[in-house]
This record gives sequence, C-alpha cells and structure tokens, in this order.
Amino acid sequence: MKCCAGILEPMTIFEAFVAASGKSSQATSSALWGQFAEKTADVMTEGPIGLAMLWESAWPKAGKTVTGKPRRSNVMKYAIATWTRTSYHP
Repeated sequence: MKCCAGILEPMTIFEAFVAASGKSSQATSSALWGQFAEKTADVMTEGPIGLAMLWESAWPKAGKTVTGKPRRSNVMKYAIATWTRTSYHP
C-alpha cells in the first residue's frame, strides 16, 4: 500500500477530482483517466507482484521449492499495454 501511495498519491487524486468538478460524471472520469492512466497501470501491477511475493515466501514454509521469480518489468509491460487500451476506460 505504501508503494502504491508513492506512485499515485491519494491527495493528488482528490485534488484532481475536485478540479474536474468534484462530481461523479463521465466528464470527471475521463479527466481523471486522462491525468492518471499510466500511473493507475503502475499501481495495478503492484497487486500481482505483492501476491507473487507472498506465495513465494509461503511455499518454502510448506516445504515446497520455488522455481522462478516474478519479473516486475514483464508485469509492468503487460499491465500498461492492457489497461491503457481505450476499450477499458471511458
């Protein structure tokens, strides 16, 4: 969570929301997406990476062998390519 707040600061999102009208609307959503699309994709990649790290640490406790490691660069490339497609946002 701390990492995500460093990528996309909550107060920055709030200030942009207020500047865009402060109301829930298509125009506000579009304005926020226009401003935060890439950083949103960056934050979204942290979830799978964190989950992979959790599983990676849990497997040895269960007596299993971990093969391979999550690669942040691959996850980032996929997430940015996926979530910046126009079919995923207003």
